[in-house]
Amino acid sequence: MLDTFANMESVTHRTSMAASLVVSIIGFSTDVVAVVMKQVTGIINKIAAVIFGELAVKFVFD
Repeated sequence: MLDTFANMESVTHRTSMAASLVVSIIGFSTDVVAVVMKQVTGIINKIAAVIFGELAVKFVFD
């Protein structure tokens, strides 16, 4: 009886360890995604600014 209780405890411990690991991995990956999204947004904004700048120049000086 004590043996099964000890086994249960170790399983519970391992499960909680695994759960916290998964949570930290998910947290880390969401941080990474946020950083990547920021980078991508910055790049898209730069490209858009260049395109709009070109169009504005063409429109004004044509």
